[in-house]
Amino acid sequence: MYSTTANAVQIIDTATLTVTATIPTTPQPWGIVATGNTATDTDSDGVADDQDNCPFVSNPGQEDMDNDQLGDACDSDNDTGHIRRFQN
Repeated sequence: MYSTTANAVQIIDTATLTVTATIPTTPQPWGIVATGNTATDTDSDGVADDQDNCPFVSNPGQEDMDNDQLGDACDSDNDTGHIRRFQN
């Protein structure tokens, strides 16, 4: 799972709900200029990461049973009763 702030993207561990990495989004002095198609699809499910509700686990249908904007493939709490379900 990830979240964005004005200055960074934070990678969040869905099991512990803690930030595991922070990637700054502010311009760097050395500058990177992107050209051409820059859409990234980390999980190769056909949905670009910036549109993907679960960018690190393939879920081409973007299912989101509880409408919390986190895809069911990444959501351990994927019901509307907010009861966590864990798989053994």
